[in-house]
Amino acid sequence: MYFFVTILYRTGIGLYISTMNSDSKSTLIVLALSIAFLLYNLVNLPYTKAYHNYRANVCHFTQFISLFVVMYYRTMLNNESV
Repeated sequence: MYFFVTILYRTGIGLYISTMNSDSKSTLIVLALSIAFLLYNLVNLPYTKAYHNYRANVCHFTQFISLFVVMYYRTMLNNESV
């Protein structure tokens, strides 16, 4: 079940980013989905070995930070002149 949710999440994020790239509010939706998946991953802990769970959570947290930085810079480009 976890792998199906992961594939669905990554496919959904990729498709949404590719289709709604011109909308400045789209990164908020992507960020919300990333937070939801991060919480799902933290609560579910799908792997039997602890280090796999920590590794997966660090990877998803890094992805969340990347999306947060993208959202910040996209908002700054829309609100401030170069």
